Amino acid sequence: MKPECVCLIITNNTGPQMIREFPEMLFKRKFKKIAKVCLPYGAMEGNFITGKYEKNNYSSYVFFIISESGGIPAALVAVFKSDKYDPERVKEYFQQSIAKLRDQQKGDLASLANSVPDIYRGYLKGKMSLKVSTTTYIQIDSDKKKKPKRKENMKEKIKKIDDDIWYDESDTILKEIDENETDVVVE
Repeated sequence: MKPECVCLIITNNTGPQMIREFPEMLFKRKFKKIAKVCLPYGAMEGNFITGKYEKNNYSSYVFFIISESGGIPAALVAVFKSDKYDPERVKEYFQQSIAKLRDQQKGDLASLANSVPDIYRGYLKGKMSLKVSTTTYIQIDSDKKKKPKRKENMKEKIKKIDDDIWYDESDTILKEIDENETDVVVE
């Protein structure tokens, strides 16, 4: 399902604040207070929060932006119109996106804010391409859920196993009797 928007939220001196959303909403008031819900006080790196905000559902991945003054709590948030989406896919995609940006030394606030449109578009396509420099691109493929394979007929499997372990029971019993023979004395 297509998210309504993807947001970048950070915590500053005044509390959680939305830095960037894409696509930008005509009325920014619509998601003005979502920052407090998606980046709660005490959230830790790697936390994944899902919930409902007004009529929308959201999934939020919490991480820290490393800066000169320390770590700044931040969150990438995907907002959906209904609950018919896969939160695990969102979590995996956001984790990979942040990890790749950090690997390329693009984990600062400005680079993350500039990457929000690419993250949104990439989520829709199932893969993300970020322009790191004029010549370098990062691409992340998202594994879409594969349809489960059709179950084979269980009777056929049982028959195969039965054929593999078939043996002559009478031979085994005779061997056990021969091994355990004792002399019988009649008085």
